[in-house]
This record gives sequence, C-alpha cells and structure tokens, in this order.
Amino acid sequence: MLNAANQDCDVEVKLAALSYRGYWTSGGRPSQHGIEQDAQAFVEWAAEFFPSHELVLWGQSIGAGIAANVAASHSTKDSGRVTPRRLNAMILETPFVSIRRMLAALYPEKWVPYKYLWPFLRNWWDTEEALRTIAKDSVPPTILLLSAGQDEVVPATEADYLETLCKQLQLRYQRKDVAGALHNDASTKNAGRQAIVDFVKSL
Repeated sequence: MLNAANQDCDVEVKLAALSYRGYWTSGGRPSQHGIEQDAQAFVEWAAEFFPSHELVLWGQSIGAGIAANVAASHSTKDSGRVTPRRLNAMILETPFVSIRRMLAALYPEKWVPYKYLWPFLRNWWDTEEALRTIAKDSVPPTILLLSAGQDEVVPATEADYLETLCKQLQLRYQRKDVAGALHNDASTKNAGRQAIVDFVKSL
C-alpha cells in the first residue's frame, strides 16, 4: 500500500495492490474461484481499512474482468458486504469482453480448433455479464475504459464493444485510447497517466 501524490491531482489517493494466490509472494494455486475469493476479501479489507474513502477498482487485462466481477457481486442488494455506493468507480485498463470472445479474436482461422473449445475453459471471466449486473444497481460505479492504441493482444473491437454496451446500459463512463501504447503500456504512458488522474479528479 502507498500514498499516491501527483502535482496535477489535488485529491488524496491511497493505492493498494493485491497479489493473487499463486502469484508473486502469495501461496496457493491460482484458479478463477480462488482469485475471485481473494479479490472479494481485498475489497472488504479496503472498505474496513479506509472507511472514509470511496473505492475505485482498477484492473488491467484479465484483471479488468476480475474488477468488474467484484463490482457486480457487490452490486446485489443482499450481498451483505460493501454497499454499492462505496464502489464509486472502476478503471478497466486494456479490457476484453470475455475469455470466450478472446479465443475467437486470437484464433480467427476456421481450421484452428481452439475457439471451438470454449466449453472446456478453466477461466471464463465475462465483463459483459458483469456490466449488465452492475447496470441494475441504483448507483452503479463510473467506468473508465482505458485502451492501448497499439494493443498487440486485445483487439480494439473489444473496447468498442464495451463502450457500446455502456451506452446501451446507460452506465456513466469515459473512454481514453492511449496512442502508441502496447498492451501493458496504457497506464505508463503520459497520456494514460493523465487520463487516470483526470478520471479520479472527476469523481
């Protein structure tokens, strides 16, 4: 955890990062169910540790799907965890719609079988499904879609699809395409960092 200060941002920001099970120094083996449990516990810890702060979930790539899933699980009225108003916003960096769609995007050739094997996926994070659940909440979080202009992993059509979905669901959102950024560069480029600062200041 660290305190984040920026000369262009006049709000206090505390940044806390989660190391999922099986990654970095965390023990255990990664799985979708286990990672979702870790993310849920992390959000509950953050809400308790920072009781006077609004929560902004930030996920990159697959992490964007995890963040959306956590927000969706907390948007239900009977969750008994964090109230929807505490989940103030989400930053979805280089997001994709679903693992199933990514299979088709990565292996579009008809003679390649991988995209037909989606029923056997071990992970199935679905940002579209999560956003549809979030949209039913009385106070859904504001969303920043941060995409990389030269993303070599996730096609631009994924962010386009999510933007159209946000419009259809009447979700409050912002979209920023970071020119020249590769998949892992969107938030490290000056334009990406500034977009995040502007988004946080606008909340």
